[in-house]
Amino acid sequence: MKTFILLLAVSTSALANNVAPFIEGLKADLLLSKTSRAQELHHHVRIRPFGPLGQVMSPDAVATYNGNLNLINLDKALLNGSSIKDACEIRGPQYATYKNSTIFHELGHAEIDVFIEEKETTIDEELVSFYESTLKPFYKKNFPGFNPHTVFHEHFSYYRSDFVDFFYNEVDKIFMLNGYNKMKNSCFLTAQLKKQLAEGVSLEEFVGLLGNAQEAFQTEIAPQYVFVKGKDIDLFKAPNHESILKETYRLFWNYHLNFYGQAYNQKELVKRLSGTTVARTIEACRKKFWQDFHVSN
Repeated sequence: MKTFILLLAVSTSALANNVAPFIEGLKADLLLSKTSRAQELHHHVRIRPFGPLGQVMSPDAVATYNGNLNLINLDKALLNGSSIKDACEIRGPQYATYKNSTIFHELGHAEIDVFIEEKETTIDEELVSFYESTLKPFYKKNFPGFNPHTVFHEHFSYYRSDFVDFFYNEVDKIFMLNGYNKMKNSCFLTAQLKKQLAEGVSLEEFVGLLGNAQEAFQTEIAPQYVFVKGKDIDLFKAPNHESILKETYRLFWNYHLNFYGQAYNQKELVKRLSGTTVARTIEACRKKFWQDFHVSN
């Protein structure tokens, strides 16, 4: 497999197939701090639009992954030449984020094949070791009709789908808390902001971003269902699943923390939002709200 990957890396690099625009857009949307793994991945994986057969076989699919060829096929509308479009462009002004979570899901399959199973880092080694010692027997015992390797692929990749959905939702919560309408790129006064104005807070305090919760995000991403070969697997129905899945999701979280650098709680997410274009828009709105309130009062 390693030889195939190395040869493939040469050919895909020459053809400039890459995920860089997509992952940089996702980094901006989800306020991630790293894209190192995905930046490496685009040298190893071919990216192509669906052909006629693929369109017939998967008419509603956003993206699919072929592990034998390290090939990701996507809807042609999601590509700029041989590269996946920027995630911000893909979700569009209506924030159709399911396409981004699906693409990140499929990239997860590739990361397993290209990096994790090759034990590129100690993080990868830890995942492989846990799979062999714990998850593989767990899958075999509780879901005997399924290939455990396939279940692991989907388990990891559905975690990634939930990862993207979760962080889009958390960013959206912060927008709403701060009176920001992402669809219109405009602001509104929330009940909390109106209360602050009535209490006479200073302009400096009023323009600050709200959102100070410190509950850890890590345990919030814990998929229950995995779709494998046309069937749903309910992981929570397995006896004594709690401790195994808790450790699984800890390892999955740490993997993404190492390679994507996600925020660990709302307070950290708000800190990362500071200085962005959205934060500047919110600050400008707040100044006007504060000034208008004091002029009229």
